[in-house]
This record gives sequence, C-alpha cells and structure tokens, in this order.
Amino acid sequence: MNVRAYHAGNHSTLSQVSKENTVQNSVTANHAERGTAMTSERLQQIATYKVAVILIKRMLTSGIITNAEFRSMETNIAEKCNLSLCSIYRINT
Repeated sequence: MNVRAYHAGNHSTLSQVSKENTVQNSVTANHAERGTAMTSERLQQIATYKVAVILIKRMLTSGIITNAEFRSMETNIAEKCNLSLCSIYRINT
C-alpha cells in the first residue's frame, strides 16, 4: 500500500511512501530460520496440556485429589507435553 506524504524539509514536493509491515515479515522469517516458529504439533501439545490441567483442577476443587497430587499430576502432564518448568504456558501452582 502506497500513500502520498510530504518530505520533512520541503512541503512543496510529494513522494511515494511505502506503508507495508516489514517488521512482521522479517520477524516471521527470522523465527522460521531459527526453527522457533510455532508449529501445529506444538500448538497441539499446549492445548492438550491446558485441557488436562482443567480436568485435574476440577478433581482438585471437588476434593477427589489433594493439592500435592495436583502438583505432581500437573508436572507429569507438562513433561509429557514437552513444557519446561518455566514455560509461559504452564499454570502457576
């Protein structure tokens, strides 16, 4: 998308200014090059973790499991879903 804009020093001439999002393109390309782009497999792992934690939270609030059991189960689920201890996707226990 091109827009017309004034040069800072000369208000009598106009020039074409490109208004495209080059930052997003370079960031996305950079992540792809480093192999850190979010894959559908990774998204599935995170979703699986979240659903499983919701279920064990219900068990905790219903009194079926203790808080210690909940923490242990949550850690096991995170490990199976390849989430590290400091992952932003893990719940705060």
